[in-house]
Amino acid sequence: MTNTKKISAKLIEVLTWKQSQSVHFRKIIELDTYKIKLEIKQDSHKPQSYATAFVYSFANSEWRAAYSIPYPLMKTKEDLMYGSENITSNLFTQDAETLMAGVTSILF
Repeated sequence: MTNTKKISAKLIEVLTWKQSQSVHFRKIIELDTYKIKLEIKQDSHKPQSYATAFVYSFANSEWRAAYSIPYPLMKTKEDLMYGSENITSNLFTQDAETLMAGVTSILF
C-alpha cells in the first residue's frame, strides 16, 4: 500500500536582485511542517556562484543547509549581471526545481 499523504505548500517570499557583480534569487516556502529556503547566486567569478536549499530548524532557530548544486552543474544562465534584461525568478527555474526535488526527497 502506498502512502498518499497530501503535502500542503505555501509560498512566503520570492526575491531577485542584482548586487555588484552577481545576481541573487531567494524563495521561501512553507511545505507541510517545514520551512524551506532556496538561495541561488550567479557571480561573475563562477566559483563564487552557489545554489543551496536550507531547512529551518525550529529547535535551534536557524537555517541549515540540506541540499546544494555544485557550481559547475548549475543551469542558471551565466553573465546575468552584465545584461540589461530584467532579473526575474524565471531565470532561476531549473536550479530552483532541482533544489526543491533534492530537499523534498530528503524530507519526505
